[in-house]
Amino acid sequence: MATAAKCSRPTINRIESLDKASPRSDTVDELLQVFRDKGAEIQIGDEEVLIRFTKEALLAAGQGDYVGPKRTNLDD
Repeated sequence: MATAAKCSRPTINRIESLDKASPRSDTVDELLQVFRDKGAEIQIGDEEVLIRFTKEALLAAGQGDYVGPKRTNLDD
């Protein structure tokens, strides 16, 4: 995902951990575009962002088009 959004993995980690440092708006825009490109629908409101994963997006993720965090036995 970091590669697709043209940012570093540590940047993604900070966003995922809700680090107090705010990400740059262009980084957020790039990440949202990656989700859109994979078929997710995004609605941005005044106080929330809703991301709806369509069947197409979920199937793409299941086919390995998106590489997320690696799972270990500790995740179970």
